[in-house]
Amino acid sequence: MRRIIFRLIILSLILVLSLFMSSCNIFRYSNLDETIAELQEENAALKEQVEELTSVIESGGSGSGTGDSVKKVSFKNLSNLFLSGFCHGVYVDGDYAYTGGENFKIIDISDKENPALLSSSNEVQWAPDFKVQDDFAYITYTIFEENSVSESGFKILNLSDKNNPGLPGTYKIEGQVIGISVEGEYAYLPYQVYNRENGQYIFERSGLEIVDISDPSSPVLYKEYDYTD
Repeated sequence: MRRIIFRLIILSLILVLSLFMSSCNIFRYSNLDETIAELQEENAALKEQVEELTSVIESGGSGSGTGDSVKKVSFKNLSNLFLSGFCHGVYVDGDYAYTGGENFKIIDISDKENPALLSSSNEVQWAPDFKVQDDFAYITYTIFEENSVSESGFKILNLSDKNNPGLPGTYKIEGQVIGISVEGEYAYLPYQVYNRENGQYIFERSGLEIVDISDPSSPVLYKEYDYTD
């Protein structure tokens, strides 16, 4: 789409420039009739290309010789599913959708016109970020007490039973986890550590923990990188 618009602009500028040059070229040639005829032919060709590209955009088809095509897409609302609490993020895998936020929810979307909530895990009351891999979900969490972080990390849910996901393992970190990425047998956790002094939060350090999740029931630290070193 951007390429087509760009070409329209360039061709329009060339057309205007050609018209301007036609007024200048009259004084350069003795055969004015021949010069004007050539310029009119060039302008006609440029005008034809502009009209063709315009037709491509309006019709949603492809123009001959341009190599560009525009496909019009229309959207239709198939269904709505209202969930309690605040939802944050969504991940779709096959016939299931997963969403975080207030609790971790699993939704059956096999029937797109009638999605159904299968479960809402109370194991994670607030899930700001999560990743799903195979039959497990890795969900970050942070617990605040008196406006301070009292506990943070991620929890692992077993999704083999979508109606009743279990909690095989929990991993805690120092400070507050600010995201999670999972690949293979490792989870990657960026974090920040703050100290509270006189009602203010003072940044202390930040880093990345790489966690071995090969045993979902017992995730362990593999390596840690301190960004402030």
